[in-house]
Amino acid sequence: MRNLLVLSEPFGGGHTKAAEATAALFPSWNCRVVELASYLDPILAKHISKGYLKTVQMAPWLGEKSIQATLQKQHLFLISIARNMPPN
Repeated sequence: MRNLLVLSEPFGGGHTKAAEATAALFPSWNCRVVELASYLDPILAKHISKGYLKTVQMAPWLGEKSIQATLQKQHLFLISIARNMPPN
């Protein structure tokens, strides 16, 4: 059985939901979703989350640019995985 570790961050809940949806794409794999900062240091995770939310509130255009770049990278990553997956 193949293993898949999907790393996420608890920024508003959407990131972890997206990570869980990504893991669900591989039902025959042993998948685990980990909120990295929470796993490493819960206090640090709280500060990162607050900083992220404040950035999105004060400079929404910056958040939009970040989302666009991330979605493009994720799309390319998923295409790469799909091409390399053995048939079921």
